[in-house]
Amino acid sequence: MTTRRGRIELAGDPRDVFPLFGPLRERDWADGWRPEPVGPAPEPMAAGFVFRTADPDRGDAVWVLTDWDEPTGRVRYVMVAPRSHVARISIDVRGLGPGRTTADVRYGLTPLAPGGEAYVAALTERRFATWMHEWRAAIDHWLRTGTCLPAERGGDSHAHSA
Repeated sequence: MTTRRGRIELAGDPRDVFPLFGPLRERDWADGWRPEPVGPAPEPMAAGFVFRTADPDRGDAVWVLTDWDEPTGRVRYVMVAPRSHVARISIDVRGLGPGRTTADVRYGLTPLAPGGEAYVAALTERRFATWMHEWRAAIDHWLRTGTCLPAERGGDSHAHSA
């Protein structure tokens, strides 16, 4: 398993930032993020919500929101891209003071196929740091303007996609 960790500081209160890490609200700030809910499911802001995404680099993936705890700021996902890899994603949101929040992001990646080995190897520490910078720029832009920052201007069109 390969692990990547990052921390981003955001210009917003935790009550405004936390929901943006939900599977549907991520569309607000992540250009190109298009989750498709699967079947009858619990609310999208609740553990057990299942959705699909398509990605040209890793193929289709199934995601499960395994933990959604707003009081503690904890979000957890498991993503399975059968032709590529499994990712365990954790995000911990904490207030830093008025109008300031941190999000600690952790990805644990396990390849499932040769293409997955290449995908995981390409997510270097440097690339992950760049990815976290892109997240920060896109989320802060949304918090300031209520609009999505186009991917070519700093947003990440793949958002959670690891």
